[in-house]
Amino acid sequence: MLPVSAQLRARLIDEADDGQPLAVRGDRVAAILGRSIPHDGWVVITFDPLSGLRSASAAGHSLNPSRWRGLALNELAGEDANRFAVLAKQHVPAGVLRPDLAAGRTSERLADLLRPEGFGSELRVCILHRHRLCAAVILLRGTDVPAFCATDALLAAQVLSGSGALFGPVPTRARADEEYARTGLVILDRQLRMRWSNPAATPWLSDVHPGQEDGSSEVLRVLADAVLVSRLGADPPTSLVRQSATGRWMVV
Repeated sequence: MLPVSAQLRARLIDEADDGQPLAVRGDRVAAILGRSIPHDGWVVITFDPLSGLRSASAAGHSLNPSRWRGLALNELAGEDANRFAVLAKQHVPAGVLRPDLAAGRTSERLADLLRPEGFGSELRVCILHRHRLCAAVILLRGTDVPAFCATDALLAAQVLSGSGALFGPVPTRARADEEYARTGLVILDRQLRMRWSNPAATPWLSDVHPGQEDGSSEVLRVLADAVLVSRLGADPPTSLVRQSATGRWMVV
């Protein structure tokens, strides 16, 4: 008989349907994982593997959309547990956040964002494609049930390993004309407050939409990821150059 991880992985592949919206695919992934890892809410985030920027997200029974900005700041400016860029470099790219662990006792994300929404623990899994982050799945459990454990994280990582294609490819578009060659420059502080931008940055920002199901265009989260990539990729941090889907460039 196949191990539980192999059974769930096979079911995941059988039910894959690239033609469905991300929310539908995310719901199916969460349901399959839920057979062995019970949870009360889920979030799926896709990333552009080349730039590290978020390309879309969907959630079910999860955080209020008003919490997303706080999550972006937590990911960028904080030193909280299980940040995506850190998890992606681990041998097992998954981690658990719970109040009885050292990281949980000091976690602002757990205390200020998850617990007020009724969640007492979090499980994050990063999905890699050719050693680059392409998607992440977050499972959440309420405060009235046992917290996630390391065994749950290992099982989720085994099931989801190499499954980035299940969440859909990132679209690639050709550059339209020379207008897109103009460089937009934005200067942010550590709290993501925009200190200065040049005129070319405005049309670039209008290109960048993380694709939240609630329809909001939270450009802040995309910039947060861009800055995070630059901070983790160099010491000291360097400027970061990124290109949007339609060809516009930005230096962060």
